[in-house]
Amino acid sequence: MNAEAEKEDMSPRDIAPNWKTQCLAIVRSKAGLAVMAVMGVLIAVRVIVTRVALDRKTSDLPMVSVVAPNYQPMEKLLKLPADVEGLRQASIYAHVDGYLKKLYVDEGDEVKAGQLMADIDAPDIVQAYNRAKADDDFQQATKQRYEQLVKGQVISEQEYDDIVAKAAEARAALQNAAANMAYTHIVAPFSGQVARRFNYPGDLITKATENQSAKPIFIVVDESVLRVSLDVPQIDVEQVRVGSRVDISVDSFPNRVFQGKVTRIDDLMKEGTKTRRVLADIENPDGRLHAGMFGTAAIIVEHKERALTLPREALRGEEDNPFVFVAKDGVAKRVPVKVGLNTITDVEIVSGVSGGDQVILQGGSALADGMKVDVQTPAAAAAAKKADEAEAQ
Repeated sequence: MNAEAEKEDMSPRDIAPNWKTQCLAIVRSKAGLAVMAVMGVLIAVRVIVTRVALDRKTSDLPMVSVVAPNYQPMEKLLKLPADVEGLRQASIYAHVDGYLKKLYVDEGDEVKAGQLMADIDAPDIVQAYNRAKADDDFQQATKQRYEQLVKGQVISEQEYDDIVAKAAEARAALQNAAANMAYTHIVAPFSGQVARRFNYPGDLITKATENQSAKPIFIVVDESVLRVSLDVPQIDVEQVRVGSRVDISVDSFPNRVFQGKVTRIDDLMKEGTKTRRVLADIENPDGRLHAGMFGTAAIIVEHKERALTLPREALRGEEDNPFVFVAKDGVAKRVPVKVGLNTITDVEIVSGVSGGDQVILQGGSALADGMKVDVQTPAAAAAAKKADEAEAQ
């Protein structure tokens, strides 16, 4: 009862100071400050958006965006289809007739230089070697005996010379027979991989001669370094130089580029296609590339480490008379330019503009030299976007 009585006894004059004190406490609190800050930002944004919207509605000038030329590396590429070939490839034939006795390697196997790959059973070669060996042993022993006789003057010098000649002839025949025996062992001519094997144990093997064609027993390829062959049109071949970088891409590895260098340029022009054959060597240490693959070669015919560039859409006019519009003091000025290297997205500007110019990139499709424009900065573009969104709401 006392509290209610006291409340009833309070006059409006007593209540007002308490209300002001409570509001001041709310404002001074952190939550109150945050609310006021948010409200201030919203009011400021609304004012800016409204002002930009009004400016856009009241302005009749064409609105354009600009870009400044920048320096970056650029390359001129010449892309052509290419065939991957083995730089070292050998078809291994037999030097003696016989039967394939044993195989030590098969297709896909790695071989080292001098490694035994197969044996040929050649009875005639073995017999010829045994005869030559026996004859050589006899002739060398005879020579030794006659050396003592000629020293004791039992035989003449002429007789001894005949014995020496026969011994030398027997030794030569033995060396020839030994070489034929060595041919019964097929060895790798260099380190590489067995690409093909054409025979099986027991097959009749014939030696290759000038007048008789024979199939090889193996094909060995060294793929540590491969050669890429491409036909370059005569209009582009003069830009290619020995030592030019070549980037090779194949469908088997779409995300990888293999690099090499041009090593040979054929002087002979192909009559049918008017192209010249260009060869490039490519290191293949991990063995991913293989002879016989088909790919695309991109020859770097020109490289600039620091080229002044613009986006392609900034370039206007015909190919033989290009120009750009430069915005200066709110006026579009037509500036002829000379272009150099180009890519899908950028073009090199050799002369006409500098790095500090504001080149009109978009907007004002009907621009003319001397026309006033409203240059749209990135901040203005963002504000304009907000204004459009506000109008849409």
